Amino acid sequence: METLIFIPNRSSQCDGMNTSRSLRARVTILLGMLIAVGVSSAILSPFAACAQTGAPHVKEPAPSEGAAPEPTPSPATTERPTEQSRKAWQKAMKGVALPKKGCFKTAYPSKEWQEVPCTTAPNRFYLPARGFAPTPGAGNSAQVAGHIVSAGGSFDSVIVTGETDSLTNTADAYSLQLNTQPFAPTTSFPHCISSCQAFEQFIFSNYPGASLAFIQYWLEWYGNPCPSGWFSVQGFHCVRNSPAVSVPFEPIHNLGSLELGGVVFESGGALPDVDVLFLWTSGNVFYAVNGGFYFPELASSWEIAEFNIFGICCGSAANFNPDTTIVVRTVVEDATDLHGVGLSCVGTQYVAESNNLTLLPPCCVYPRVVGENTPAIVFAESDAARTSICSGGTAIASGGGNIALVTFAGLLALWSLARVWRHRRGARQ
Repeated sequence: METLIFIPNRSSQCDGMNTSRSLRARVTILLGMLIAVGVSSAILSPFAACAQTGAPHVKEPAPSEGAAPEPTPSPATTERPTEQSRKAWQKAMKGVALPKKGCFKTAYPSKEWQEVPCTTAPNRFYLPARGFAPTPGAGNSAQVAGHIVSAGGSFDSVIVTGETDSLTNTADAYSLQLNTQPFAPTTSFPHCISSCQAFEQFIFSNYPGASLAFIQYWLEWYGNPCPSGWFSVQGFHCVRNSPAVSVPFEPIHNLGSLELGGVVFESGGALPDVDVLFLWTSGNVFYAVNGGFYFPELASSWEIAEFNIFGICCGSAANFNPDTTIVVRTVVEDATDLHGVGLSCVGTQYVAESNNLTLLPPCCVYPRVVGENTPAIVFAESDAARTSICSGGTAIASGGGNIALVTFAGLLALWSLARVWRHRRGARQ
């Protein structure tokens, strides 16, 4: 029986496993993006979300006229950066902000954001857990002591030969989801009945010919009728989507190269109020899409982040071929606990989608060492005879390389610098 040894940094090596590339720091790109959103007068482009009620269509509809085609990687994306050149590129991107709300991408080594057409999110429901109640013991999630301002997920190591979605029987069809815990939408939807809960999902939907990234919003047990712009599910629940950004199709063997993240931030007027999805793909291309910020209270009540690979939608499962093992990393930034001292792992799954792998205990919790890593939980899933252990328990070894997501202090500092820079540029003009 093989034993997997987890270490705090992203470049962990596990017996018998091919380790994917180390994570790159993303904070400079994402901070620049958020700074720009707050100073732009642009209006979020309109979209149509979940046009059908009841059971969603599984078959992909033909693209509507004018819909964004699936992007073709530019020549820049074929260049394989070294770790040194990648870090230099990230540093250069610090001052490059998104010009407005919308959908964007940037490809190494370009130092400019490229606006791409937003399109309509797929006509599919990414259901909360069956019965709209969390499923204990079905998954691992990161819980913070305060509230999350940003979170992300990736895969430290991957052994996989194939995967098929259980509902569509389609190879390489799956979703990556970064989910919040259910919470009370007391500010945004005060007319919710006492049992009404909100739920937000950052989703990468990978399907042949239609791979998209977007945010899905739920009002569970809201009742009927739904608020304007929301669509009814089973007569009790309401759902809507953000705009979607088209991304390249990612076969399952690219799983170790994918990273999904989300930011929810309410400033009270001093900074931009945003919820943003970002996705790093295997072609060294970074995608971003702005959400509708429908749940402002989430900015102070996001306590648990769940990340994993699931079926394509609608309660389906991602069924892996035999002898599959993946190591999942979920990173979080707590606005009130930057060192992640209060970080813990909770064995709860919040969605009805799943995969056919078995959780391998333990779930390893790694707080922060300043300048070295982002607080994270790490755990393994497998259908093979393997065990796992944490290296040093919750201690942090030297070395880093984790996702460097947005910190609250970083937002404040860079927002101030951006305002000064824009003021000086305006004065020169």
